[in-house]
Amino acid sequence: ALKSTKKKIHLTSISIGLITFKDISTNLFYDTIPEYAGVVNLTLRDIALADIRKASDLSQYNLNSIEGNITRIRLHEQGSMYTTSIAQLYINSDKHQVTIDSVFLIPTYSKYDFSRKVGRQIDRFSASFPKISITGLIFNKLKDSLFTASVVHIASAELYVYRDKRLPFIKKENTPLPMALIRSLPFGAAIDTVKITDTKITYEEFPEKGFRTGQVTFERLNAS
Repeated sequence: ALKSTKKKIHLTSISIGLITFKDISTNLFYDTIPEYAGVVNLTLRDIALADIRKASDLSQYNLNSIEGNITRIRLHEQGSMYTTSIAQLYINSDKHQVTIDSVFLIPTYSKYDFSRKVGRQIDRFSASFPKISITGLIFNKLKDSLFTASVVHIASAELYVYRDKRLPFIKKENTPLPMALIRSLPFGAAIDTVKITDTKITYEEFPEKGFRTGQVTFERLNAS
């Protein structure tokens, strides 16, 4: 008769030479509502975790390189006033670059319903970014919540802002200054140059007393 023996394997660390994700369709749900979606095509090289007890902490993993893209990205948290869609996010850690194609910020509600959903005056944004290029990105610092890059280039963007002044103006909190906003971010940022080229901004407003909207448009804006 054969006797089966069971042996427990105790892992203390993890080391993987190569992981490839090909055409992986991902959907993250809250209850039954999809909040995040995308199609993943990525190659990860030399993944290591020194302490298996910290496997649930992504910051504990070391990664030599990552290359590939995530397509058909959709972001919409439950109750959010906006949906973000991205056609493609390309990553190449060896070349220290990220390229983001066709980013759209889409309001959940129409111009008429948006402020009425909130119950007060509020700016309604819609935006498109045909291409955002990030170069000189230091990937190893991302796990420490530090975004470090040489250049962020936003090209041919369009921003549309609408406000309906027929609703009550209720200011529930003070508007923070730019430096206060930066300090409140959940990550640090060190960027040498931010370039904005050929950008268009339109602001439209329905007055408190009036019958039609007025708008002002700024075109071919460039800044760095």
